[in-house]
Amino acid sequence: MPNDTDSIPFYDVFGYYEWTLTLADPRTKGWLLVDSPVPTLLCVCGYLLVVWAGPKMMRDRKPFDLNPVLIPYNLVMALLNLYICVQLFIGSTQLGYSYICEPCKQSFSSPEMRVRFT
Repeated sequence: MPNDTDSIPFYDVFGYYEWTLTLADPRTKGWLLVDSPVPTLLCVCGYLLVVWAGPKMMRDRKPFDLNPVLIPYNLVMALLNLYICVQLFIGSTQLGYSYICEPCKQSFSSPEMRVRFT
């Protein structure tokens, strides 16, 4: 018969999870992949399913020619990364960020929100 000490690890893990929620940035409340670990875990499980089932489904099929899709996709990703870098650079220089070590500032100023949305 299990005693009360057998369930302590669950409470330790859950207590740690609740503690980490108190450290969350209030500006990101309601964001899909930030607010809860469930969507992230579902994405990981879906990815693992595709990685496991994909080769089995494609074993006897001709490979797709993805070059016409991958070239524009890579261009769009490069432009998106350029946009992100420019926005982070502008926001961080306006705020005077130190690139070595910076404490977390939870303000709602315009440059701070620019960094947050990027």
